[in-house]
Amino acid sequence: MTAGGDVNPRREPALGNSPSGPLRAAIQRHDSAVVLQFMTQHRPTFTARDLKSALRRYSRNPAECNALLTEILTHPDAVRLSETASDPASRYTAKPILETEQSILRMAARLAQARQHSVSESVRAFVLKTPAFQSMNQEQTRAVNHATGSEGLALIDGRAGTGIMPITA
Repeated sequence: MTAGGDVNPRREPALGNSPSGPLRAAIQRHDSAVVLQFMTQHRPTFTARDLKSALRRYSRNPAECNALLTEILTHPDAVRLSETASDPASRYTAKPILETEQSILRMAARLAQARQHSVSESVRAFVLKTPAFQSMNQEQTRAVNHATGSEGLALIDGRAGTGIMPITA
């Protein structure tokens, strides 16, 4: 027993005091729209099994879990994903996720049609001489030149600690 009288000191924090608090509250309120939003907050898709697991974590009543599961998967904002229209859904997402992806694709298409993405040589030379870029090595300088050159759009990707920060600063 703890000083506060709790028998189980490992119990979960109260609602709202942890990241799971709002999800737990939405499940207990049977708020299918909010649960769907939480399911796609960190991952764009989820399986029915992922959803069932989350529901069972915060509700011990199997009948309520199954009812809420059905309500969420048939919610107007829930989108079933499958290889073909006749295949069973293998994953689910939410309409706002698809809308965001479509917006990104439209922007990428416009960017691909643009005539120029490059930075002029004089601007690039000026920036590379600033104190923030003085510590860059030859490979980092080549990456900056490539990303800002006329070859087209370039992305620079790397793990933490590999020297990406000086390039993106």
